[in-house]
Amino acid sequence: MLDRVHVIVLAATFASAAVRAGAAQPPMGVDGPDTAATPPRPRCVMREPHAFEQSCAYLDRRDAIAAADADGSADSLEGIYDVHTGTVGAELALGDDGWAGYHESSDAGVGRAGITGRYAVRDGRLVVDLDRSTGGPRGSSRLEYVVVRWSRHVFLIPPAGVDELLAMLDLEGLAGTTILELHQHMQRRRHRAEPLCGSPELPPEWQGHLHPDPLRLVLVDARIDDSAPSNPYLADMRRYRVTVDAGSADGVFAGMWLEGDPAQFPGADIFGQVDDVDLHRARGRVAILGDRGKARGAVVSIGKGTRVTSGRGWRPDACVSLQRSGDPAP
Repeated sequence: MLDRVHVIVLAATFASAAVRAGAAQPPMGVDGPDTAATPPRPRCVMREPHAFEQSCAYLDRRDAIAAADADGSADSLEGIYDVHTGTVGAELALGDDGWAGYHESSDAGVGRAGITGRYAVRDGRLVVDLDRSTGGPRGSSRLEYVVVRWSRHVFLIPPAGVDELLAMLDLEGLAGTTILELHQHMQRRRHRAEPLCGSPELPPEWQGHLHPDPLRLVLVDARIDDSAPSNPYLADMRRYRVTVDAGSADGVFAGMWLEGDPAQFPGADIFGQVDDVDLHRARGRVAILGDRGKARGAVVSIGKGTRVTSGRGWRPDACVSLQRSGDPAP
């Protein structure tokens, strides 16, 4: 099962530290400082002495959104979203008028000043345009997420990450590695402490990627793969390039995991992943674990006619808690 396949790489890096800029001085009157001037914001000037004024605008609006978030509509997107991988994190605040604010941080104390922008929802995707002219690289920076609603939870997942998540669900359900995968994506803070139940609501292009029963496939071609593996974990395993007898019309998708049929090879750990898909064919890679890859005293080999499956299939399990110790309170 999946606990033997180390496939989740929790990697996230951010760019350079926040650009240094001195705090503005209050205007001076004839007899000294103008007491009518707006006092400096402590968070911007003291706790964040090098933040830009835009960071102050981010913090002010972000706090107002957080205060109103508890009473927010479940159907709307406004609220506070965040993600923290253990060493780095990011926060996205969305207002009810299209305002957006974004902030990155790390446990090492390196981060960027909060920056602001605008957001819109287009075809089930959240598009955020941020003004980095004073908070980072010059010009506008765009973030794009697929909005995935799941019971009362809302996740913001980069388009490239949706197939990865669905492949994990199809393979093992809501078990440990899938929960780790969910923790790599933005989640609305409001309902984080509530259990995750049922099935995710997916845009049409992904709706066929969760299979109630495992797909049962047959290899129509299998050839030894002598190329250097990208994952050193696979270096001592026999690897194959394979073609299966089904494609996108049958629910196969790029990134979907493959497992050997235990009825055909008892005790043998055969696993792999689909790389690319046509309408009725798909190609990918399959590997066989070493010591356990034996059947009837002979080394297991695969070829045309070998049966593989897409995992356990996806049927909603019992509700699962995603709350972790140390997560910010909703």
